[in-house]
Amino acid sequence: MTGLVRQDPLPAPQPRPAPLPRTELVTLLSSLAESYHAVHGHKLRIEYLSEEPQISVAADPVAVQRAFRNILDNAVKYTPPGGQLRLRSSVVSQHAFVVISDTGIGMTPRSSGGPSSTPTGSGGPVLGARAGPGARRDRELLEQNGAKISLLSEPGTGSRSRSCSRC
Repeated sequence: MTGLVRQDPLPAPQPRPAPLPRTELVTLLSSLAESYHAVHGHKLRIEYLSEEPQISVAADPVAVQRAFRNILDNAVKYTPPGGQLRLRSSVVSQHAFVVISDTGIGMTPRSSGGPSSTPTGSGGPVLGARAGPGARRDRELLEQNGAKISLLSEPGTGSRSRSCSRC
């Protein structure tokens, strides 16, 4: 037989990753704010505000909670007595935003891993990756769950962590 074309077998289909469970951010953040207030409320003013009654994202709730707990632990650790810790959540164009801000000591670009090339209008640099394994782990946990995270910090003013996930 002539004119036959040899074909390699088709590659085996790759298994699809399991879909992420739905995580209710308002419930998760409210619970975190309440527990941190119970422990640190004598030292700091801690508040949570959500612009929506429910915000659901596709994410592992344990991973998301672990990342937000580390951010909150750092905020508590570096915010002096009388300072403020604020959690906010909102939805804009099918994207869930969580902002955790504090009135702590802030970080210099050097102590935080250096500024990214994107300046902000608020005077401080946007920080690419904070120093320390906890912050890198938080970024990895959130990114594995489809979220993006950024950090703005200014020495003497405090820090603001912002994460964004698709609803």
